[in-house]
Amino acid sequence: MPAAQKPEKQAAEKQGEDSMLKFIPAGMPRIAAEYAISIIVGAVLFFAFFFAAEALMLLNIGGDIMAITFLPVICLLPMLCGAISVLALEKLCNKPVAFKSGAAVAASAGLLGALVSAVFSFSLTFMKMKPFGSVIAGTLMVAVALIVMVGLVAVLSALGGAIAVKFTNKETPHKESQP
Repeated sequence: MPAAQKPEKQAAEKQGEDSMLKFIPAGMPRIAAEYAISIIVGAVLFFAFFFAAEALMLLNIGGDIMAITFLPVICLLPMLCGAISVLALEKLCNKPVAFKSGAAVAASAGLLGALVSAVFSFSLTFMKMKPFGSVIAGTLMVAVALIVMVGLVAVLSALGGAIAVKFTNKETPHKESQP
């Protein structure tokens, strides 16, 4: 009986050896580190673009029309960040990621990046600056917009992660049964 379990155990150990984080003990610590690093990659990318769009507004470059810079940041960038988080996880693990794991990692990355961005933007209201320019006026409206943004970014990031998993996983074609 132990001989039957050996190939499975060796295959599991082989997959663990392919990880880029070999210096972390195998098992749950390594898995947690792989997920944490891939989540941070997407979150930092989202925050960097959000900060750049906010900086354009705060410096008043281009006037209030520059509020349009938030549209791609809020709508398209989360999908890109989610996809990059999934690709980072696949690179760290050196194995394909399942749809659920990919969507969860991507949503977590989007959520973390959006929360950090929301805290940054909301803190600007207390410094008498206008986040999002003068398009949204009032502290309550800014808070509502940021809450909507956080939810939207998490959902779009999960979608981007699922799309990345779909295109990166190479599934074997199903064999049709012949009568």
